[in-house]
Amino acid sequence: MRRAPMIGALVFSAAAAICAAVQLNDVPAGGSTAQAVAMGAGVLMIVMGGIAGWIIGSSARALALAGKRRHARSVVLLAAVLLALVCGMFRYSHDRALRHQHLRTEILTPERARELLKGSIEDVRAVAYNPSCPPEILTELAKSRDESTRCGVGANPNTPPAVLDELAKDVQESVRLYVSLNPARRKP
Repeated sequence: MRRAPMIGALVFSAAAAICAAVQLNDVPAGGSTAQAVAMGAGVLMIVMGGIAGWIIGSSARALALAGKRRHARSVVLLAAVLLALVCGMFRYSHDRALRHQHLRTEILTPERARELLKGSIEDVRAVAYNPSCPPEILTELAKSRDESTRCGVGANPNTPPAVLDELAKDVQESVRLYVSLNPARRKP
């Protein structure tokens, strides 16, 4: 029982390290800012996992020494379930982020773009930001009620100039900002 805090810290640190490794695996190499942020987040996850494990192990040890072994086991079991839930949520959110990153860079045909427009709002936003999105789809998306979708259309270099002119008058300042930063609008 004396080693319970250390074992708890190791288990939680290992789980955090696995999550961090999964996250870092999908960051492009080359010393990018994204890589540095992912590494920093990974180290923070490992440290926080170790602290959480130490606290849980210490609590279980204190309960066991007080003669409440059933309570100690309950604390450990609850911590294991919580760890599994957190890792599952992390993996789910990580997979969603990868999917939408892929949708933003995938080469889109008009048929594929229309298919994606039937999906979630995140899919629609990813299509709006995708530089290979066909101009006719971008023209449709410019009429969206969703501000983020209109921002994506405004930032997209494939958006027709007439559509950009309309979005430059949008009521939302963020949409107008994206239009002003659009590389197709910059004068040489």
